Parts: sequence; structure tokens; C-alpha cells
Amino acid sequence: KAAKDYKIKRAAEIEYYSFLYHIIQCIFVASVTSQSLWDHILVSLGSHLSIFGITSQYLWDHIPVSLGSHYSIFGITSQSLM
Repeated sequence: KAAKDYKIKRAAEIEYYSFLYHIIQCIFVASVTSQSLWDHILVSLGSHLSIFGITSQYLWDHIPVSLGSHYSIFGITSQSLM
């Protein structure tokens, strides 16, 4: 009986820890994703500002492309988070 009780307790522990691991993994993935997304947006904004000093025409060509990539990244990100 003691062995059976131990097995049940052990199985419950394993289940609990695997659930905990899953939660931590989800949080980690979310933080990494949002971090890389923010890095991408900031880098992109920085390049817009530096390009603006050189040529505004190139900037206007560049913005729609960049916004498109932001939306696609955001779409993929939220999809993978869901």
C-alpha cells in the first residue's frame, strides 16, 4: 500500500512540475517575443530618422514596407502566442 501511495504522490508531483514548466516556458516565450518585437520597432524607427536626414523621398518609400513588416511580425507573434 505504501508503494502505491508513493507512486500516486510521485505522479502528482511530476504532473505539477511539468505544468509549472509549461507556464514558465509560455512566459519566457512571450517575453522573448515582445522583446524582439520592441527591438525591431526601435531599430526601424531609428533607421527612419537617420534616413530622413538624408532623403525624405527614400523615407516615404521605406515606411509602407516597414509598416507592412511590423504588421506581419505582429500577426505572426500574436498567432504564436495564442
